[in-house]
Amino acid sequence: MHHYRLGGWHLASEVQWPNLLPWPVSDERRADIVVRLGDVAPPTPPVRLERDRMTVGADHRIVFDVPALARFGMSGGHEVVIEPVPGAPWPDIQTCLFTPVLGAICHQRGLVPLHGAGLRTRAGAIAIVGHAGAGKSTTITALAQRGHRILGDDLLVVDPGTMRVQPSFPSVKLSSGSCAALSVDHSGLEPTMRGQDKWHVPVRQAFDPDTTHLTGVIHLQHDPRAARPRLTRLAPLQATVVIYAMVHRAYLSGQPGGQERVLATAARLARRLPAWQLSRTGDLADLPSLLGLIEDLVAADGLAGDQSPGG
Repeated sequence: MHHYRLGGWHLASEVQWPNLLPWPVSDERRADIVVRLGDVAPPTPPVRLERDRMTVGADHRIVFDVPALARFGMSGGHEVVIEPVPGAPWPDIQTCLFTPVLGAICHQRGLVPLHGAGLRTRAGAIAIVGHAGAGKSTTITALAQRGHRILGDDLLVVDPGTMRVQPSFPSVKLSSGSCAALSVDHSGLEPTMRGQDKWHVPVRQAFDPDTTHLTGVIHLQHDPRAARPRLTRLAPLQATVVIYAMVHRAYLSGQPGGQERVLATAARLARRLPAWQLSRTGDLADLPSLLGLIEDLVAADGLAGDQSPGG
């Protein structure tokens, strides 16, 4: 077994994942999540949910089918079985493990996986959330280049009971255009998926592996009408809608009333934390201005919400 840190957890795996940090204790019995290779059985009937290649069986086991790549089985929030297609590229399988599979595990554990990156501040961490293509990875990498500590890219795990966030993994996914804009050499790096113009870029030196309190949310959005980056404070109701929309596959929350609990968590976060809309232009030349807005907000302690677990 190989032992790694993933999402704040001890991951014991039969497969090597070179983009993860090692875990200091090599004891499978103490692992939070175990990854094995093997046959993945079909979901137990009757099927409770089938959506986006995710199927949930009667026993709440989740099966994720990716054609021509692999089948993943997730059980109890602690076990992942991977059945790869012969010859499937492992970087593609890693991409699936790091986001959709980890997100499903979070739901099985009763945690909230946000589609976003994390930025460490003096008070805790800011979640920079947004839909695919919003520019989260480019923004968080540029902040790392300016000396900031980051908690990962693409998936940020929130404990709804304690309001703490768990870092994800020490790499970001950048397109060739973003690599060029940030002077990142992607030659020799692994592509995220076959046929996609994105690359796994290690950010180990800037990565912060420790859990911390969530103190604010920035919703990053591309606005084709924007003449320059613009930061706007969101009202609690607006923030609730944004945060809920940024929960990774909220429909996987499982038990009866699960999605209602996720919505209630989003509302609680929106009431207790400041949230902002950050609109960006499509021009990477405006990136320094966008980064300046985030840094000014952090420097002014504009993102420091109520960190108590109640409410």
